[in-house]
Amino acid sequence: WPSSDMALATAPSVDEVPVPEEFIGWLRGLHLTHYAEAACAWWTEMGAATLEEVFENWEDLAEALQLKALERKRVEKDVACRSAGGSASSGLARKFSQELADWLVGLHLSQHLDPSLNWCAKNGASTM
Repeated sequence: WPSSDMALATAPSVDEVPVPEEFIGWLRGLHLTHYAEAACAWWTEMGAATLEEVFENWEDLAEALQLKALERKRVEKDVACRSAGGSASSGLARKFSQELADWLVGLHLSQHLDPSLNWCAKNGASTM
């Protein structure tokens, strides 16, 4: 039988903040759900209280999850978009950016993502 010390060690902390659904949704939107378990563990370990805290510390998250280069780039771009005034209106822009990124990656042209996004922004392109 486990000792009472062991039970205390495995009990969740009273101060522990549950992982919000919006965090899981953010991972889903970035096609990173295969990291969900590790990402939720990171959230809890770091004591994150809001998704904004994750955005502020996205590099730590990327390192902890050992994201691949393109995955890391997707996170970086999403966080940059959000910090540049991303709101509900930029949700469509993020979706379009992700579609464009996925398309370019599929064509092995990911090195052209930044110029393509800049061109789209300059010319008002918002759908594939």
